[in-house]
Amino acid sequence: SSFEAGFGALSAGPGMRPFVLLVPWVSLAATPIGFQLHSYNDLREWHQLPFKAGFFGNPDALLSMKVDFNTLTEEGTFLMTHDDPQPGVAYDNSGSMLGAVEQLLHSSPRLRLRIALCFKQYAALSSGPCADNAAATQWIAAVDAFYSAAQGLVQSYPGRLEWVLDGMAKPQDCLAQRWRPWNATWIPGDSSPPLAWASDDQGLGYDRYAILNPSASSIPVFQVMGHLGFGKFKNGPYPLQVWEPDDQPSLIDYGTSFVSSRPNGHYQMHNAINIDPAMWAIFTSKVTGAAWNHELSTHAKDVTKPHLVPVGNSRYLILYTPTGAAHASYLQITGEVFSTPSSTVENSLGVAVLAAAAGLASSGLAPVFVLTAEAVQEYTVATSGAMVLEHSVPLSRRLRGAIAIASGPGGVAVLTVSKRQVDLRYVDFENGSDTDAGWPAHLNPGSIESAAVVRAGSVWIVAVSNGTHVSVSTGKGWVLAGVGRSVSLAAGEGSDPTVVLVVDGGFCYNGNTINRQAAFKVCDASPTPCPVVMDYTLGRAQQWVAWSRSVELAGSCGSLLHGTYDFGNNPSAAIVHLPAGAAVVAVHEVPRSADTCGCGTPEPRNLGGLVLDGWAFYTEAQEDAVML
Repeated sequence: SSFEAGFGALSAGPGMRPFVLLVPWVSLAATPIGFQLHSYNDLREWHQLPFKAGFFGNPDALLSMKVDFNTLTEEGTFLMTHDDPQPGVAYDNSGSMLGAVEQLLHSSPRLRLRIALCFKQYAALSSGPCADNAAATQWIAAVDAFYSAAQGLVQSYPGRLEWVLDGMAKPQDCLAQRWRPWNATWIPGDSSPPLAWASDDQGLGYDRYAILNPSASSIPVFQVMGHLGFGKFKNGPYPLQVWEPDDQPSLIDYGTSFVSSRPNGHYQMHNAINIDPAMWAIFTSKVTGAAWNHELSTHAKDVTKPHLVPVGNSRYLILYTPTGAAHASYLQITGEVFSTPSSTVENSLGVAVLAAAAGLASSGLAPVFVLTAEAVQEYTVATSGAMVLEHSVPLSRRLRGAIAIASGPGGVAVLTVSKRQVDLRYVDFENGSDTDAGWPAHLNPGSIESAAVVRAGSVWIVAVSNGTHVSVSTGKGWVLAGVGRSVSLAAGEGSDPTVVLVVDGGFCYNGNTINRQAAFKVCDASPTPCPVVMDYTLGRAQQWVAWSRSVELAGSCGSLLHGTYDFGNNPSAAIVHLPAGAAVVAVHEVPRSADTCGCGTPEPRNLGGLVLDGWAFYTEAQEDAVML
């Protein structure tokens, strides 16, 4: 199946280490807020979901999902689409979903799943499932058949799988006692019995309404429910579940309101989200404290082209250019991930910066390499945070067209672009010479507006953009990765480190609009650039090498983890190691457009400013976890 093929692509070879995304809800002792993945109806995305949801970080955590069951087919299965199905689209169905669930549970021994089934009303069922007509009879028989097969999986994987009823299949009227022991959502204002807010009357099926599931459309209604103590639900085993918030102000408002009115220490709240978990982590960080999303303060009120350089000891230098200025400035940020960062030093550098990278620190803080239009420079960083120029090597004829730099085993390497080729050469600060960096020169793939390079173990990885599309090479030709305008690469430590590519001008595969529409399946989307969408792509170095030999785009259905994490321009990323894993840390310009292409909405920011993002993404603690 398509799910099995995708899951196999994420499975590791011998000796590979576990790689999973960590998101704040795996530490519920620290925050009562988590999420449910909502309307993930394309099974080709599912192989990435356990890694994105980070359940490996806590053996008691689970992956909570909601899928949509729409029109009943002649074969007796339900089409998986939120909106009404359209002709010519080969939707997944309830039968193929059972196979995907079994594959996940079989291949992921620590995984626990809770899947809510939202049965949609469609034309033939307009009179409801309890009507005295053939359509209702057929519909109930089809749900009976699904229930029997799904309960078989529950018995095969005891304690690891739970089904929840939503939509037309809620326990009401003729369905009040049907399909026990499955519980259901209680939504204010829909067909849910009002008395089930407080009553657990088994004879009426009210006991099965166990999950409070309000819409995110009205914070006053939510606050009233909080003042009323959230009814009977506060004493149940399920989190309160607010469905489909995708704008950051609402996520913060609901989170803050819930925390302030939380009736007891064990009651939790989940946001039912269509957005990527990384974006959720960043958007809720003001409430959870488990990610970064900080607007930085600079002397200049309109700045561009930030470059993030981690120099060690929880310090980061951010080099940027004030609009209209001839020279760059730099800002030192200090703070443990994810404590509140502080700005301690801000000075002018005296040169115009094209690119910057951290060197290898033998002791103390790492040196910083800076590329200008005329030279490659090496700076040391004083304990005060000031940058001190140590060496400056003018660009030779071979280095004209320099566009990016990175540290490697031979020192600092410079990526150059000419009309004919892209090349990579080491710079020797002692004698001013340059030598081959061991990356074969490539033919120029076309007009290059942005480029990045990183050394990952024994591999050089290069990304270039023509302004709309990104191509990547690991040494043997170019592979189209997807859309993107400005590119940044970063790598962790070790022989097979994690590599992250971040871009602006990206495309969000997951959001309220794309997850719910029915014109095409998510994995069949044709990526089109959105100027302020910022995407991440994550994988170990050897996974990037394997991917570069394929023909697939880097998307939410591919062999590399991919998603949209925030909105802005000119992102610059680093990977920072943590005691129990690692984090992506990235700085970007405040988005210069409010059009997020239906992907979500960030908090309003001061135009011309900088934002520091960060989120944890993997752990190596679980040796028996599914490998990526």
